[in-house]
Amino acid sequence: MKLLIIGGTGFLSSAMVEESLAAGHEVTAITRGRRANAHPDARWIVADRGNPHAFRAATQALEFDAVLDAICYTPEQAI
Repeated sequence: MKLLIIGGTGFLSSAMVEESLAAGHEVTAITRGRRANAHPDARWIVADRGNPHAFRAATQALEFDAVLDAICYTPEQAI
């Protein structure tokens, strides 16, 4: 399964990346680029969801079977 994980470097989201890779999924994580990417087997994209234009531009050409959002704090951030 092709997964997009929004986050990927925090406590919860890094575990989501690790467990998803261990289960054999193809993982892409999108982060703000403020922390090191701990999992070399994942694909990493740097974009800030606070900038909707940049966030869409970074992901619009990609296709995923599921999106796991570990940092959605407001209804406006739900994509």
